[in-house]
Amino acid sequence: MAEWEVPGYTGLKALGSGGFSTVVLARHDASGTPVAIKYLRRQLLADPEFAALFRSEAAVLASLDDANVVRLYEYVESPSGAAIVMELVDGVSLREILGHQGATTAEAALVVLKGSLLGLAAAHRRGVVHRDYKPENVLVNGDGASKLTDFGIAARTGDQPFPAGTMVYAPPEQFTGAPASPASDVYAATATFYECLAGRPPFSGDTVEALMYQHMSQPVPLDPVPEPLRPLVAAGMAKEPGDRPTDGVSLVSALNAAASGEYGRDWEERGRSHLGEAALLLALLWPSGASPAVQGAAVVRINLSRNPQESLESRHLWHLRHLLHLLHLQHLRRPSISPVKAAIAAGAAIVVVTAGSASAAWPRRSSPIPPRGSPAPARPKRPVSARAAWPRRSPPTPPRGSPSSARPARAPCTSP
Repeated sequence: MAEWEVPGYTGLKALGSGGFSTVVLARHDASGTPVAIKYLRRQLLADPEFAALFRSEAAVLASLDDANVVRLYEYVESPSGAAIVMELVDGVSLREILGHQGATTAEAALVVLKGSLLGLAAAHRRGVVHRDYKPENVLVNGDGASKLTDFGIAARTGDQPFPAGTMVYAPPEQFTGAPASPASDVYAATATFYECLAGRPPFSGDTVEALMYQHMSQPVPLDPVPEPLRPLVAAGMAKEPGDRPTDGVSLVSALNAAASGEYGRDWEERGRSHLGEAALLLALLWPSGASPAVQGAAVVRINLSRNPQESLESRHLWHLRHLLHLLHLQHLRRPSISPVKAAIAAGAAIVVVTAGSASAAWPRRSSPIPPRGSPAPARPKRPVSARAAWPRRSPPTPPRGSPSSARPARAPCTSP
């Protein structure tokens, strides 16, 4: 757990940690709503460069108000520590789904790719390139919706940042000093799409040199990819950035046409259903142990300004009853989940509510670089604690806005 805790929140358990930060599951004291809080390691707060980059990461998240990107609730800093309070995605990473079941269905892979491309497009509109898209940074919840996270090594479009990324998915130009561009994110998202379809990444060299050579010179092996989807993969993983779709939106149009033509008009609904089933079967790994929805049948949102007297346990029990009801309705309407899987899923949810769960570790990387022109919150000079004066968001309709200055921590706070 963190040495210092954000006022107004109670830390519950660690979700993951890295060299620069620790991510903790916490509860908003006024409402009982679970959130994820990323704490900068205390010794790094004294380093002006690290502190500025951490604020910049919060600035990037504050500028991205998109359903396909994890939301920022607030940034808090004091002489004792700094923290980013974020939306908790109650589910598992795409990496855990792939590790558990291997390849997904084509519809599920298309849903992941479409959501990710739309999330990346939101960043691209703000002049931000993610630079580290991979299965670990895609979180899938119980209704099959996915969200993009971890802008740890993001860069502004056109800048020439230090070479970094995950070699298995990163495009060749990312390690040769080329300017950051949205086409780089398109490559990485398509490589992850390939892994969803094939059950393995497109390239798997044993060494860094071998992987670099494959990304730069070897054709993408398209045999494991369903034939109607091969043009998407070939375009998204073209060797030259100029030969790829310019951004996420461009590839989404081609994706929609290919998916509808081959898998029918309801491909997206079925894809979400498959993803939701996969996430539900891993319910013991969910951070908070809540299962608000199943396979797109419903979305339950918690108002952060709700009655603070209502207990977290009572909401868990409501979620469980709602879950069992949804499973029954789905069985009557469209038996895409087998009775055995439904029973396993319901049983897992019961175990989560009554006995707790093992948390999924979603490590985040170092802090990103915000788009040029995005103001970062001023570092507090004397107050014991300060909260950034960015609009604090409360689902489902957070206000838009960009970060500005800081204000005292003791200001009334009804929502993260």
